[in-house]
Amino acid sequence: MAKRLKVLADTSGIIALLDASDKHHESVIEVVENYDIIIPSTIIPEVDYLATKYLGESAFAILSV
Repeated sequence: MAKRLKVLADTSGIIALLDASDKHHESVIEVVENYDIIIPSTIIPEVDYLATKYLGESAFAILSV
């Protein structure tokens, strides 16, 4: 089996993943499907704040899948 490359996520990438209207959403979906994603714990509070403020609580529904 081929070894998958790893990608280090940043806040903007996670927000694009959560926001279907973001211009980078489809590209981020492709990356998530094809690479192992590393999410640093240091960006979690920022993602939480920005997603809740601009996208609302429903933005986190994708995480329950």
